[in-house]
Amino acid sequence: MALKPVHRWSDPLHVVALAVQQRQADRRAATAADDSDDVFDGVWAVVDIDTHAHLLEAMSQAARNGIAVAISGPCFETWLILHLEDRTAEFSTPKAAKDHWVTLVGPAHAPEQGFTKIEGQFALAIRRAAALTSRHEGNGIPRHRRNPSSEVGVLVATVCAEAGVDPDTL
Repeated sequence: MALKPVHRWSDPLHVVALAVQQRQADRRAATAADDSDDVFDGVWAVVDIDTHAHLLEAMSQAARNGIAVAISGPCFETWLILHLEDRTAEFSTPKAAKDHWVTLVGPAHAPEQGFTKIEGQFALAIRRAAALTSRHEGNGIPRHRRNPSSEVGVLVATVCAEAGVDPDTL
């Protein structure tokens, strides 16, 4: 297994377009090598809800192209926060979520400090994120409006399963 993170844009439509390009390039390379079975097992786009105008269009484009999407609402920091607390209260803005993350881990000028604090908490964050998803689904809230939420746990659990790694060891 190999992971190939690519970061160029934050707009979900651009992120999904890049994921589609990566998948197509991988398939062309496999065809050129005469090994059509040597393709990515999965391609994911990780995006925030934030205030992006193109999120629904990006989700639709991803579905048409077989790209999995992990959405965090209102932003990626929600995923990080779930490692440290069971958050169910909505964030008023993405900045509020980012500020809350900083209150949990310390000044933003020391990001490694935050990542040290979440070590060993991945399985807990996966469970908390899944519980939020279930809660939002039960309330009929569409994916693009869920706050707080994070589907990054689904991606992490998928990668762990493919690699034969227990998330409790992370």
